Amino acid sequence: MDALIKKSWHALASVRLTLVCMTCLCVCAGIGYFLIRSQVHVFKPLQDLSLISWAKTWGLAHLSVTWWFFLLLGLLALLCLNTFVCTTDRVNAIWRNRKRFPGRTSLVLRLSPHIMHYALIMILAGYLTSYVFANTVTSLILLPDRPTRVENTSITITLTDLQTQTYHGKRMGPFDGRAIKAAASLFFEDSKGRTKTAQAGVNRPVRFQGLSVHMTEFAPRSEGGMVRRKYAGLTVRQDPGIPIYYAGMALFVLGLIFYVFSITPWGERHMRGSYA
Repeated sequence: MDALIKKSWHALASVRLTLVCMTCLCVCAGIGYFLIRSQVHVFKPLQDLSLISWAKTWGLAHLSVTWWFFLLLGLLALLCLNTFVCTTDRVNAIWRNRKRFPGRTSLVLRLSPHIMHYALIMILAGYLTSYVFANTVTSLILLPDRPTRVENTSITITLTDLQTQTYHGKRMGPFDGRAIKAAASLFFEDSKGRTKTAQAGVNRPVRFQGLSVHMTEFAPRSEGGMVRRKYAGLTVRQDPGIPIYYAGMALFVLGLIFYVFSITPWGERHMRGSYA
């Protein structure tokens, strides 16, 4: 049994496996590009559904179009496993020989590329967590001063104000008198009494207690004519993957700083143990 585990471990650490995975990923992604363009409606629900929900419905129902996507996920998982095993082997080797390094700084600098490899795995794990476990509520309509509860949560959101910026000019005639920018003032509150006041825009989401709130529509959009009541349409996403890939990004930046330092003359002297 131990021999089988060791053999499997060495197979997963193969550089040849890395090259095969990356080549297959490129081919698979290329095929997927053309299939997505030809069948956009099959993949568009991924914006609103979790990966599992989409796979059970659209994915399995259109397998002739989606097969490459499932293969892509498998190849990514295999590449992550390959990266983890290769990196762990190198880290173990460095750690076993740590007494040969002139100091802790030299040891950390030697580990810097491997820190970035672990960080990339964390980032991919964060994105996978988002696709699998994220809960998305689309078309949450808020009217002024009416608290609205977010589905499957104890959080309420209230639209306290909606400010719009209207375009006036002849350069873009069709947009004259129309709102080109909007900011919704939102008040958040959960069951424990925690609150937050923030402004959400079309390209400026707001975060509260694990929720990511995006404004997708609003009214009124133009001056004059029929007076429409103010409202803001939101897409609310509860995404447990965000902390994971933020942590991965922070770890990657840390590893990158160490790596850049290691290739400077000062860093090279630290690596050799010469500080003169």
